[in-house]
Amino acid sequence: MTRALLIVVLSAVLPLCALADLTGFGVITTKGWVSYAISSDWKVASMQTKPPTTAAVFQIPNPADEGTGDFTNIAIMTFESDSQQAMASFNNVVGKIQSQSERTKYKEWDLYAQQNKQGQTDYALRYAVRRVPGASVLIRLSWPHLKQNTRDYDSQMEALFRSLLDSVKGGIGPKPKNWGDQFYRSPSAP
Repeated sequence: MTRALLIVVLSAVLPLCALADLTGFGVITTKGWVSYAISSDWKVASMQTKPPTTAAVFQIPNPADEGTGDFTNIAIMTFESDSQQAMASFNNVVGKIQSQSERTKYKEWDLYAQQNKQGQTDYALRYAVRRVPGASVLIRLSWPHLKQNTRDYDSQMEALFRSLLDSVKGGIGPKPKNWGDQFYRSPSAP
C-alpha cells in the first residue's frame, strides 16, 4: 500500500468558538489509517510524513506571543505498531514523559501534565497517549505563560486539547469510502 499524507478540508464547529474551520489530516499506515482535525488557522511548523513514524507540528495563533520568541504549538505523532523501530522510539518518549509526570485519564487517552521553562518563559505542557488499530498516537500541546495572555488562556488550551483528542480516529484496512465522515463533528453539527 502506498503511504501518503492525505489532506481533506472540512468545515465544522468545535466547542471552542475561536476554532470554526477545521482541516482534517489522515495518515495512511502499513495496515490502516489515523485521522485528526485541526483548526485551519494553525500554521505548519514542520511535517514529517515518512513512516513508520510521522510527526506534524503546528503553531497555534496567540496575539500575546506576537513579537516574542515564544509560541503555542502542538505536535501530533503516529508510530506504526508493526515497526520495532517506531515502537522503540514511542516507548522511549512515553517512558520519559511518565517518569516526569503523573498519569490521568480522558476517555481512551492517558494524559500527562508538566510545567517547563524555555529560556526565561514558563510553559505548560500536555501530553496524550493512545493506541488505535495499527498505530500509537502521541500528542503534545505546549503554551507559554505570558503576561499578555488572556485571563482564560489556560482553560482555552485545555479545551482545545480535549477537542483535538476527540477528533482522533484510527482503523485497520483501507481508508473509509466516506473519509470525511471519520473526522470529528460537533454534537450540534447536522
